[in-house]
Amino acid sequence: SAPITAMTGNLPVAVGFGNGLGAPGGFVIATIVLSIFSVGFVALARHITAAGAFYTFVSRAWSKVPGLAAGVMPMVTYMTMEAGLVGIFSAFADQAFTTQFGLDLPWEIYAVVGLVAIAALSHFDISVAAKVLGVVLVCEIG
Repeated sequence: SAPITAMTGNLPVAVGFGNGLGAPGGFVIATIVLSIFSVGFVALARHITAAGAFYTFVSRAWSKVPGLAAGVMPMVTYMTMEAGLVGIFSAFADQAFTTQFGLDLPWEIYAVVGLVAIAALSHFDISVAAKVLGVVLVCEIG
């Protein structure tokens, strides 16, 4: 749900520090792998309707121990990714406010504002966050 953020955050790293000109091939391979994964995920979701996606699927297929690992791995990944997103948000917010308004604040202020916004949206019902995400996504693409 954040195509521009994903490309501005990942593409420079993939090209500059990754496989250089082969970066588009990496995106093609990732698209193929995720497409195959999504077919299986949707097929499982039709039969297993409990919450917990990875944990539930793996626990039912094997047992609770690998299911727990399958549930914890995405959580750790999302937390790590969130730290990176707060960093990129802070850098771009600092650049935008300095360029547009001449307001030169430390990047930490923008990070705290972003974290407070995330905490507030996480506190309320998911429908509030979904509505905000919908508006922001339309603005981003527009």
